[in-house]
Amino acid sequence: MQYDLSLLRHSLQHVMVLAIRRLYGFHIPLGVGPAIENGCYQDLDFSLTPEHLPTIEGEMKRVIEEDLPIEMLLVPIGEAVELFASENQPFKIELLRDIERVGTTRADQQVNGENQEILARSEAGLVSLYSFGEHIDLCRGPHIARTGELSGLGFQLDRVAGAFWRGDEKNKMLCRLYALVFPSEAELQSYLALREEAKRRDHRKLGEQLELFFFHPSAPGMPYWLPKGVVLKNKLIEFWREYHRKAGYQEIQSPILNKRILWETSGHWRFYHEDMFRCETGGEEFALKPMNCANAMVVFQFKPRSYRDLPLRLSDTDVLHRNERTGSLSGLFRARCFCQDDSHNFVSSETIQAEIE
Repeated sequence: MQYDLSLLRHSLQHVMVLAIRRLYGFHIPLGVGPAIENGCYQDLDFSLTPEHLPTIEGEMKRVIEEDLPIEMLLVPIGEAVELFASENQPFKIELLRDIERVGTTRADQQVNGENQEILARSEAGLVSLYSFGEHIDLCRGPHIARTGELSGLGFQLDRVAGAFWRGDEKNKMLCRLYALVFPSEAELQSYLALREEAKRRDHRKLGEQLELFFFHPSAPGMPYWLPKGVVLKNKLIEFWREYHRKAGYQEIQSPILNKRILWETSGHWRFYHEDMFRCETGGEEFALKPMNCANAMVVFQFKPRSYRDLPLRLSDTDVLHRNERTGSLSGLFRARCFCQDDSHNFVSSETIQAEIE
């Protein structure tokens, strides 16, 4: 039978959990474990190190060879709570309580800035559990029919990281074990080779080697630009300015620090304030701007505007600051401090389509 790759990856994640529980105990509290790009992961309240990975991989291969049947069970939520209480699974119980409380099958989570979901099938108060040998877990499914159907996959346990339960820094830090999973061993090896090549070409290493920029612990996620890097950056901005001038844009600059009232007016404070750098002075709260929208509106309101002023095209390359989570930072690709090629165009309703084009 042909299976979708994401289904195979998720099924292998369950095999990984069974292997861990066999090796280190069925009392280990388990978090979530979805399929992701290039593989899957599992969160658990247990300390793993890279030295554990070969042993776990070996046990996973044995589970696959055993060709265990994978069975779905529909049970009442209360019965599922009792089961997971007996197995010391507080995170599963929390998810079940959420399902029970909101009257839905959905318990959304934020994991490392990316939306992940745990869903359980609910039919007349029932939730779906899946049984893999001695292992049973809360899961929406579906899965493969037997573990033996994973025998042709190319997989490798990749790395261990930390992750807060449900992506909330106020919650407990769990261990996250990542696995790479591909349709064949050849495709896995091809991916590993490409990844090694990408590491050799990592822009963070090249930035230092070419003396363009570097990062320092004094300012996580905020690059220090060196003289040659500033020359390169300014050349790009010169090109940007000329391109925009020809297209009828006018460049503006605005403060990088604004009072809270501006962000409340724009709506950013309500929905985004946790991702802003905030400070207080003179009894008033301020925030570094994470985007230019609010400031562009202030510029527009500077004086009365006529329809003859339209279209009014404002552009800027001001410095922005966003309090990105530490785990999401990735050199210049995901930084806390950057310049954004930004514009705000004020047009009449009749010319919206033409302006877009």
